Amino acid sequence: MAFTDYLNMEQVIKKIPIKVLNDKYLADNLEFSLPEWFIEDMNFSLSIKSSQENETFYEEFLMVPFLKEVWKKHPMLKVWSHWPLHYDKDLSGYPDYLISGILERQMYEVMTTPLLAVVQAKQQNFIAGWAQCLAAMIACQKLNDADETLEQKDIPIYGIVSTGEVWQFARLEKDVLHKHPVPASIENPEHLAGILDDIFSKCEQHTHKRQP
Repeated sequence: MAFTDYLNMEQVIKKIPIKVLNDKYLADNLEFSLPEWFIEDMNFSLSIKSSQENETFYEEFLMVPFLKEVWKKHPMLKVWSHWPLHYDKDLSGYPDYLISGILERQMYEVMTTPLLAVVQAKQQNFIAGWAQCLAAMIACQKLNDADETLEQKDIPIYGIVSTGEVWQFARLEKDVLHKHPVPASIENPEHLAGILDDIFSKCEQHTHKRQP
């Protein structure tokens, strides 16, 4: 099945048994200083938003700017947009965004060690969004576990589902999905960016752990 074929997490868990826990693992005081121009751009996008905007508007003018601004601080990571991710017939598709480590010798041409999957909640549908994100997270986990060059196994995989305005977060460790119960919002942009920076920092810790 493609990631987009999953409509709820139950469908995923029936194929790959995963425990789901509500776990408040993100700190409340995370902050990331955003430049004034960034806030101005965000406010401009919100000021011209109609009540009938499609998903592309939210993706291009709200999701991507946050991801890109935080990414600038993490040079050992690569953001892949709509890149194919395939493990087997039940775990394949094109997540909206993937974040992986960078191997210097391969630079930006080959995705290695996928660490974070980001899925847009189409039409505000977080139920389907999390089903697709969980499937992508499991695919990342299984691909990493099958990579014999990685020194560390059971690398945590992070997941984000977002409408652009509301962002939700989870972490997959072995067979347990830790779902942070408190969403972040662009109403507090520096806290949202702080959470993204914290997740990117944790991903970056796993970019060099490879055997020669």
